[in-house]
Amino acid sequence: MPALDHHPFAVYLHIVGAFGLFAALILEWLATTQLQRPTPGSAPATWQFVLTHARRIGAPSMALLVVPGLAMALTRWHFLSWPAVALLGMAVMVLVGLLLSRRPMLAVASAEVRLAIALGIVALMVFKPDLVSSLIVLVAATSVGGGVSLFVHGGSRERRGKLEVGTVLESHDWETISGEHVRVPHETDFVHLQFRRFAGCPVCNLHLHSFARRHSEIVDAGVREVVVFHSSREALLEHAADLPFSIIADPRKELYGEFGVESSLWALLDPRAWLPIIRGVAHSALRILTRRGRVPSLTPAGGRLGLPADFLIANDGRVLAVKYGSHAYDQWSVDELLALTQQATQIPPVATTYLQPGAGTRTTAI
Repeated sequence: MPALDHHPFAVYLHIVGAFGLFAALILEWLATTQLQRPTPGSAPATWQFVLTHARRIGAPSMALLVVPGLAMALTRWHFLSWPAVALLGMAVMVLVGLLLSRRPMLAVASAEVRLAIALGIVALMVFKPDLVSSLIVLVAATSVGGGVSLFVHGGSRERRGKLEVGTVLESHDWETISGEHVRVPHETDFVHLQFRRFAGCPVCNLHLHSFARRHSEIVDAGVREVVVFHSSREALLEHAADLPFSIIADPRKELYGEFGVESSLWALLDPRAWLPIIRGVAHSALRILTRRGRVPSLTPAGGRLGLPADFLIANDGRVLAVKYGSHAYDQWSVDELLALTQQATQIPPVATTYLQPGAGTRTTAI
């Protein structure tokens, strides 16, 4: 009786594992992409369910792919060539997943980079190059995946849904973290509406304390400060309760979606943000050491890649000035705000666009 050849079974399990891994990565990419978009109703829960189960499929699929593949590499192929590099690629995929997948704003990039690495490994399996060529393919696949993800989600931000000067906002009534209510637009004052990042963000703290030091000037100019964070009320009470502004908690980023405020990898990668980040970290560290501040969360709600935005809103609801930041410290200074306020009082009414709160639809009138 001839000996049983185990090779076909190993190939079969290897292929099944590959299909399972690609299915898991594609589902993870779809779910993380949808979860980054502000969506009402039960949609976030549905995509969270998909994401959870995709990650549960991924680990056993990779094991089913690696174990038979390793057996075939040791018995059928020369291990110290493309099989060794393929195994290295698998290890890199695991590392990228562990480092990035649990961070909401990096989860999409994590899935995309791992998909690119997986496609590179498929190329190794098909062409079976030597060791050096295999390493080049792996590095190229990783670089292409990371570069494309950075370009799509970092460098090329969608401009749709952003407010423009002349837009007229319908009335909003928001509850602050202190339990008070603030109306935007305000009945008598200008409103400077700021969108910041997360509670305890060092760059945000540096910026907001510069406003707090000159708060009396801002009030004298007839401006009311309203600041939105994508953090919970509880987190903001720990980190921002001492600020003399109206602080709004928006952990689901519903207001960010309504006002077109986005996130980007360039929030931290833009070199113009690096010095303010260093200054912000030093400023926050000093406050923590002197027990005037608290250590921020290592995994803040909404991630660390948020971009700032500023809106100057008149008491009739007209948006008088707008700034969407291109990096983490790209916002108005106090002097710029006061200058814009002074200029805004001299701007005559023009054709305006009315924005329904949360609806995303606009009508224009003269």
